[in-house]
Amino acid sequence: MPGMDTLYLLYLSPPGELVNVPQNALFAPGLQLREAAFTAQARPGGEVAVRLTWQALERPSASYKVFVHLYAPDGHLVAQHDGFPANEMRPTDSWHPGEIVTDNHGLLLPPDAPTPLRVVVGLYDPATGERLPLADGEEVCEVGHIEVASTE
Repeated sequence: MPGMDTLYLLYLSPPGELVNVPQNALFAPGLQLREAAFTAQARPGGEVAVRLTWQALERPSASYKVFVHLYAPDGHLVAQHDGFPANEMRPTDSWHPGEIVTDNHGLLLPPDAPTPLRVVVGLYDPATGERLPLADGEEVCEVGHIEVASTE
């Protein structure tokens, strides 16, 4: 499948400069999103890197998947990546209290990607599809926006 090598490289070392946005999003049960870093500008058909920094406040009893969604201004989903943290290598049920885990995600934009794109992050139980709620009851954390450069 075209682009899979690119996505894998984005997991390991995202290209270009990433914008860092401190977070304080607490997902039940005790999983905190401390920081999100992502490609601030992209081109249609290009790649976007998202690096998440998580901290376990307590040891999770289950293995949750992380999702990263990019939404257009009209609310439709433009791109997404779901996976277990750290390129499938660090399931959440292996995290220890206080441990910090870096989790990279690579996404490919369609050629007609609009601007700006909202970057939304969350966690869910892959066995049930149920999303983990944040402390405020929401199921997603919006971490920022990506500008998509015009090809004209």
